[in-house]
Amino acid sequence: KTAEAIQQFLSALRAESNNLSARFNLGLALITQGNFSDAAREYETARSAAPQDVDVKVNLGYAYARAGRLDEAQKAWEEASRSASASAEAQNNLGVVYFARGDSKQAEEAYLLAMKISPDLLEAKSNLAAVYVKAGKLDEASDLYRKVLEKRSWDQEALVNLGTACLSKGQGAEAVRYLTTALANDPRNPQ
Repeated sequence: KTAEAIQQFLSALRAESNNLSARFNLGLALITQGNFSDAAREYETARSAAPQDVDVKVNLGYAYARAGRLDEAQKAWEEASRSASASAEAQNNLGVVYFARGDSKQAEEAYLLAMKISPDLLEAKSNLAAVYVKAGKLDEASDLYRKVLEKRSWDQEALVNLGTACLSKGQGAEAVRYLTTALANDPRNPQ
């Protein structure tokens, strides 16, 4: 199905090379296939054609990150975050890069800004909780994981991490509840 969609997008681009929608969707399809380098090339072309398009920059950063090009991903997401329509997703993704590089303070700032732009961005809440766990702020982390679970009760990462935080705080019964739910949802989960 994805291969067929790719052929349709390529056909549309052969007919009209400036078709930004076809190029954007081709990038998404390539990402779906795991072809991150080609997706990055498509988004680079799209960025040249539409340098103010925040979504193009966000997806370009994602393609770069998945291709292992973190410096370029960071630059793309920084560009997106400086746009007039600042992207919560770009801020969240910047936080991921900062956290991966060991800069918890900058990651925290990025996640907080993402949540200010889009209070319902659950990924930013979950990512901020991970920063708080690392800093030993288990109550704050637990509160954020609970907020994620209010919206996505099946979220494995939040269930496991909240269960682990509860264990660390000596709340064994609550920990068992979250970890048992996680195990019931996905018995093969390595966490």
